[in-house]
Amino acid sequence: MDDIYLKILKEGYSLKFYGGKRTRTGFVCQTDKGLKEIRKGGNDLLRLKAECDLRHYMKDKGFKISEFEICDNGDFFYEINGNKYVLEDCMEGEELDFSNFCQAMRGAEILGHFHNCSEGFESDDMPNDMDRIHDIFVKRYTELKRIRKRIKEKRRYSGIDMIVIENFDIVSNMAEKSINIIENFEESILNNKKYSLNTVCHNAFKGDNVKILENGCTTVTNLDKCSKNFTVWDLADFIRRLIKTEVFDDNQLLEIINSYKNVRNIDNNDMNILKAFLMFPQKFLSICNEYYNKRSVCISDAMMERFSKSAMLIKKNSGFSEIL
Repeated sequence: MDDIYLKILKEGYSLKFYGGKRTRTGFVCQTDKGLKEIRKGGNDLLRLKAECDLRHYMKDKGFKISEFEICDNGDFFYEINGNKYVLEDCMEGEELDFSNFCQAMRGAEILGHFHNCSEGFESDDMPNDMDRIHDIFVKRYTELKRIRKRIKEKRRYSGIDMIVIENFDIVSNMAEKSINIIENFEESILNNKKYSLNTVCHNAFKGDNVKILENGCTTVTNLDKCSKNFTVWDLADFIRRLIKTEVFDDNQLLEIINSYKNVRNIDNNDMNILKAFLMFPQKFLSICNEYYNKRSVCISDAMMERFSKSAMLIKKNSGFSEIL
């Protein structure tokens, strides 16, 4: 496999290779032009092009981020064996630990900067999730009601069936409240000039994708999942991850949100949408959909644990969203 990376460097970019190592996302290598990272870019050329353009756009606006290098044939990727690979400067640094309060505060600020510097990015190639959220929420909730009906028709309940039944009322309440908030604000959002601006979500803003560089600057990596969306979608996902750590109390979580707000303004519409996103039991419904819509021979301990943990987080997410 390493021979492929050597071939990419030599044939694709005319670089000399002086050693390297595998990483979680690709291959880091020392070359005659500095430290570089090669990673597989996926086969969706339009999405890859959108990521390439977004990186350039954000760098022009002052965000510390690497860009895809142009290979010898003029493309921003090199294709070999049917796979597309991209090359960029390797930005080595310390990954943020979001179980640490100070680093979580800094992470919120970085997320705000990311959203500020990506706002206004125009691309027809980047997926647009903004218009899909309501339909996805309704679909997931409708599926839960079908699952509950199927469970009720059984003569005997499994352990997972019991978790679904016991949590159905609170899950339904959260889902309905969330969907109602989105529906009630839908018209004002669509008519609000602010939301006509192009805003981008990272969709994987977690510690191993956020780094503090040696010079003290920060960067965000792995932009391959970015999409157009309300920026508070990212913020909600970030807060859910923090709640999952079971480290922070409600006051600390509010401070972390304020840290984001110090960088990027959140108005009343934003706060209501944030509340709806936090309230919606997305993880629980996703696991239900995964488990009940595929043929299973037996209930694994791992699946039982996933359901139990997800059910526990439902109450925590609901409790925190109510104080926003």
